[in-house]
Amino acid sequence: MSFSGNAKASVSALPPEHDCCARAQLRAMLSFSSSFGENGVKFITETPEVSDIFTSLLLICTDVAATP
Repeated sequence: MSFSGNAKASVSALPPEHDCCARAQLRAMLSFSSSFGENGVKFITETPEVSDIFTSLLLICTDVAATP
C-alpha cells in the first residue's frame, strides 16, 4: 500500500465519537483529495473501506451525498 493509502487507512481506523471528531476526520481525509473544483472534490483511495468512511463522513458533516 502507498504512503497516502496508509495515511488514509490510519485516519479512518477509528469511528469518530463526537461531531467535532467527525469534522476533523473528514478534514484530514479531504487533505488527501486529488482535486477541488466547481464540480466537486475528487477523492481517490485503494480500499473500499476508506471510501465508505469518507462518503459516510461527507454525508454526516455536510449533508452532501457522494457519487462514485
